[in-house]
Amino acid sequence: MKAVTRDLKNYISKHSTRQIGVGYSAADVRPILLDTWNYFQCTTTGNSNDTSRVDLFALNSYSWCNGDNIQTSTYDVLASDFAHTSVPAFFSEYGCNRVSPRTFDEVQAIYGPVMTPSLSGGVVYEYSQGVNNYGLVVLNSNGSAQLRPDFDNLQSQYNKLNFTVLEGTKSTNGSVAPPVCTANLITNAGFSTNFTIPQPPPGAQIVIDNGLTNPNRGKLVALTNLQVSQTVQQSSGAVISGLAIKPLPDDESNSPSGVNDSSTPSTTTSAAPSATTTKNAAMRMIAMNAGAPFFMLLATFWCL
Repeated sequence: MKAVTRDLKNYISKHSTRQIGVGYSAADVRPILLDTWNYFQCTTTGNSNDTSRVDLFALNSYSWCNGDNIQTSTYDVLASDFAHTSVPAFFSEYGCNRVSPRTFDEVQAIYGPVMTPSLSGGVVYEYSQGVNNYGLVVLNSNGSAQLRPDFDNLQSQYNKLNFTVLEGTKSTNGSVAPPVCTANLITNAGFSTNFTIPQPPPGAQIVIDNGLTNPNRGKLVALTNLQVSQTVQQSSGAVISGLAIKPLPDDESNSPSGVNDSSTPSTTTSAAPSATTTKNAAMRMIAMNAGAPFFMLLATFWCL
């Protein structure tokens, strides 16, 4: 896995015009979680420029269910474990559905004072409703969509957050020197302590050096029709009218309430309440393209 990380980063550095982070997403299974984290963040060369190190580390955690708190969910343990991470760490999945609809009260902890110095936010699982019952939105075969109560509850939790305070919070996440890859980093007897990294196979090295032949390359395109033509319903069944994509300046981003926020960090430490708006404003975060909605969850990682 460290060899794959190295090869991906070397390919990107040779053939990409922009920086692309390479990371790993692990299941929240302890103590293997910490062994995996140490394995991916440690350096085999003794410095932080080791290309076999990940740029970020993520975990899928469902330990907080409705009614839990920061202790019963062991979020406090995670905050302590990742307090000295040398790479940004965050939740790549969260949102236990043992109780439905989900209340998402863990949002206040994930973006609260105990967690933010160690972990950089998270991504809710998942956008579209399926047989596993984790969806925020139901996608219908006719191209329409309907919000679920889970969506409403998640939006309500996000609207309680003070983004000014979050943007002004200086995290220690990723600011420490990486550990050297040694056997004492590993605590589980079943986890390998072999940090020897194999060389790329000859064919792979050719691809890394020369790139792919005629690769498909993405590009930015101009949007001409910003109106959402598909029918979108609230969780109550009422149709939401006037949905449209609203382009924002480069220094602004959508907030969950639909209010446009400047991305300039603030040093404010007050706890003033966030403004809330109508569902129409919040639904600016949904864009429809060819009948398939794309929902930008709060996937901002507070890596300052």
